[in-house]
Amino acid sequence: MTVLQPVSTPSTTRAAAAPRRGVRWLHADLATYLVVFIIYSNAAVIAVRFHGVPFIVAAGIPLLLGVPLLYYLLQRRQELVITPVTLLALAFLLVELLGTLFSKYVDVAAQNVLTFASEGLAIYLLLTNVIRHPRTLRGVLWAVLLAGILMATFPIIQYATGTYDSNYGGFAQADGAGVTTGQDLFGDVRQLRVAGVIGEKNFYAQMMLMVVPIGVMQASAEKSWALRALALLSAGMSAAAVALTFSRGAAVGFVVMLLVAVFMRAVTTRQFAVIVLVAAVLLAMFPVYASRVMSVLSVTTFVKDDAEVQVDRAIEGRLTEMVVAARIFADYPWVGVGPGVYKYYSRAYSNEVGLLQLTGTREAHSLYLALAADTGLPGILAFLAIAFTAIFDLGRVRRQFRSTNRAYANMSSGVLLGLVSYLTTGIFLHMAYERYFWLMLGIAVAAANIARNWPPDPVSTPSTAEEVR
Repeated sequence: MTVLQPVSTPSTTRAAAAPRRGVRWLHADLATYLVVFIIYSNAAVIAVRFHGVPFIVAAGIPLLLGVPLLYYLLQRRQELVITPVTLLALAFLLVELLGTLFSKYVDVAAQNVLTFASEGLAIYLLLTNVIRHPRTLRGVLWAVLLAGILMATFPIIQYATGTYDSNYGGFAQADGAGVTTGQDLFGDVRQLRVAGVIGEKNFYAQMMLMVVPIGVMQASAEKSWALRALALLSAGMSAAAVALTFSRGAAVGFVVMLLVAVFMRAVTTRQFAVIVLVAAVLLAMFPVYASRVMSVLSVTTFVKDDAEVQVDRAIEGRLTEMVVAARIFADYPWVGVGPGVYKYYSRAYSNEVGLLQLTGTREAHSLYLALAADTGLPGILAFLAIAFTAIFDLGRVRRQFRSTNRAYANMSSGVLLGLVSYLTTGIFLHMAYERYFWLMLGIAVAAANIARNWPPDPVSTPSTAEEVR
């Protein structure tokens, strides 16, 4: 007797293959989530500095992104992702290489170019090529939020218990100078400033501030109450960690970020009221921070974010560093003095500025002035083009999906506001720990690229293209 076999149509074949491919896709993206978590939490650096892990092991962490990359290129037969921002980033690399050739300190400049290529450009290129689906983007943002919880937990415990003598395995470092809170019979009373996983309070505040809008917007994107609560927990703990750094630059960054959110209607009136209330509560809990924030109303304190010892001299020093950077840029407008080389010119140029004689090698304490001095006009223009192109693209994504896919619009808005906070605090900080900026930029460009190629690949999507989850 002949047994009739069911006919396999292309649609049934794809349906049968979808679960298997979905499992392979999920396994590949787990590497992406792990790498983002490790990089953002600074766990690899801490493992080397505090726990004796070989440097080569930590340096190889980003290479794990090769797993999902090979999956997409070989298994899925997809092409490399090259966007306008990618071309601008490569142009920025060429500018740095050119500046190195003409630099007086070729070895120093070359080392900084190598750092940018390995910790910046490589991470950016890998992330833009492995974040290809809304579900992957969502997982990456959750990796950042979970890293934020880890990064904030131990500094908060450190502050609450006063255990500044312990660095909690490297996850709660502290600034020994602190800020003055008053006087007693023995002199100034000082409050130590947490420096978290970074080891420098202002940069730690910069990285934690980027987590805050991602958490708030992710809470709006999630349907589960548990996930919403977890996202808000990450945002709240990150905001508390920022407050414990007493960083005035971060306070300015928060205000600008909130104003941008209101302008682009990323937050509702109720959300705005809640955010302002939480900020007021944090300032009330940390009155020292409140007094430091109020001092920002003075123009002279916009450029000062260090300890309150010899305030006038500190302000003068920060102004001197910025003016020196501007003077160097005026003298070397086309190629700069070389990537990372500004500090070797600062002492000599300070003699001409007439504000304060700088000693040793001092940073410019401004991302934009430092880039202008180091890489000249081509470098600063390339960087600004990179930043504003990414922000413009994310703004377009919000407008595109605001009415059709609110969850994806909110996720993209969180990344956009995170970039805004970084670029604002960059007014007061040079680009150290640049991997954080390029990691966030990679996520931003990937989010815009996913939207550009909407709808997502149906093989590994949920039942409808309208859902992110």
